[in-house]
Amino acid sequence: MLSSIIDYLFENENVTYRCIQPDETLKTEYANGWKGVWRWCSENGKSLNQIVNGISPKLDLLIVQMDGDVSRNEKVSHCACSDKICQFRGNMLPSECDTATCPVDIPCEKHGEPPLSYVTHLGRILRDFFPTETVIPIIFVIPCDSTDAWLVAGLDARENCELIHDPWTSIISVGKSYHDVRIPKKKKAKGPYNELIDKMLNNWGTVTNRCSQAKAFEQEIQEFFSQPLTPD
Repeated sequence: MLSSIIDYLFENENVTYRCIQPDETLKTEYANGWKGVWRWCSENGKSLNQIVNGISPKLDLLIVQMDGDVSRNEKVSHCACSDKICQFRGNMLPSECDTATCPVDIPCEKHGEPPLSYVTHLGRILRDFFPTETVIPIIFVIPCDSTDAWLVAGLDARENCELIHDPWTSIISVGKSYHDVRIPKKKKAKGPYNELIDKMLNNWGTVTNRCSQAKAFEQEIQEFFSQPLTPD
């Protein structure tokens, strides 16, 4: 979705995308989804400058996305802010955590009201994985509850879209179709999902008015494109 938004906003720019996690083959050594993003950032973030300098063609920007529902749903994301003692704290990846025995309580009392609390919480975690100064800019995107909320914001006359839990299950895939796009077996098939994205982009201004993180992403990507790129 993010690449489609960039292409919509900057249709005259020649943008090439490279998917790092998961990679283009989808056969990554890391898990897919948020756990894979977490692991990639935790294991590679501090070495980002060396990694980027070794990549050709040169990268100009890194975008890291993690949906806000990770903060809402996943105990392990609150491990560092919990007062409860866990012998594995700081030594275990989210994919290895036994959530059934995890002592962390959610919602976490250390955070304020969503969706801003989700953005602040996950943003701090992700930024801490990387050096203070990086050779390329990084944009952290934390849609709430997920990017599916942006679809709902653009296609439905709903307020408070960022507070809807799991909008794909609770709204988009409830029926056999959503805004004349068939949803086969309630799955996020690539073809139907791209159709929904195209419909959403026709109402992108509404999305940014209703979803603070869509607006934040738009502003950050516009700021990036306003700066001259360094030559290879």
